[in-house]
Amino acid sequence: MSISLIIGASQEVSVSGQDQVGNPIGTGSVIWTTSDPTIATVSSVGLVTGHITGVATGTVSITATSGSVSTTITVVVYSPTLTTLAVA
Repeated sequence: MSISLIIGASQEVSVSGQDQVGNPIGTGSVIWTTSDPTIATVSSVGLVTGHITGVATGTVSITATSGSVSTTITVVVYSPTLTTLAVA
């Protein structure tokens, strides 16, 4: 899974758990981490916010961990550029 964020924008992400045969199961306490907080941060409740500066695009991994189980999503943070105009 991946998401894209404009610099300064935020999006909440969440996780759900499954047991060994695919049935839903509670996740317990989830710890969120980021591979590079200069590109994007993640709060304790999974709110991801883009922070990269300038006009460059940055990519970061956001990981959710519960006990010995974890999952990771990719977040692309970018600065928007004008690509089209419309007459109103």
